[in-house]
Order: sequence, then structure tokens, then C-alpha cells
Amino acid sequence: IYLPLTLPGVLAGMTLVFVLAIGFFITPALLGGGKVHMMAVLIEQQVRMFLNWGFAGALSAVLLGATLIAYLVLRRLLRGNMQWS
Repeated sequence: IYLPLTLPGVLAGMTLVFVLAIGFFITPALLGGGKVHMMAVLIEQQVRMFLNWGFAGALSAVLLGATLIAYLVLRRLLRGNMQWS
């Protein structure tokens, strides 16, 4: 009984954490010491250090595509579990 009732809240929380993790590059850059490679850190390095705008743009497009796919999947899961919609 509890899982079907709390599933929309769990999925909304997962969405919020995912969105925050996408653009989060300050902490991994500082704490990782250059050893932690996340997508946002890699995009920032390509632009700032290597001036490789094409590769950074391609990585940004891949990140945007992955974000949209994750959003659409979570939206479909949330819509299917809500009784009132």
C-alpha cells in the first residue's frame, strides 16, 4: 500500500537529484583534484583549457539529449501512477 502511494514522490525526488547532478561541477572539480571526470567538468575543461568548442558543443548536446530522455521517461512513469490525472 505504501509503495504505490509514495511512488510519485520518490520519482519526483529522483528527478530533482538528477537535475542537480547534471550541472554540478564545482565540487567534483575541487574535491576530485582533476581525477573525477563528470560530464559538466569535461565540457568546462574543453572550453576553458583546450578551446575545443566543437567537442564541448557535442558533449552538451549529448547531455541535453540524455536529460530529455530521462525527463520523458520519469514523466511517463509519473503519469501512469497518478490516479487523478
